[in-house]
Amino acid sequence: ELLIEDDERIVPGTVEIGEESRTRLWITASTYDFGGISVQVDL
Repeated sequence: ELLIEDDERIVPGTVEIGEESRTRLWITASTYDFGGISVQVDL
């Protein structure tokens, strides 16, 4: 389970995690207050 899945600001079922490379992920989701968001995470 990921912490992002428990965030009440995120619309349930909208979280997507894409692997750009072995060391970089993209997380996208829809929020109630801000619409769509996209975050790059370097591992």
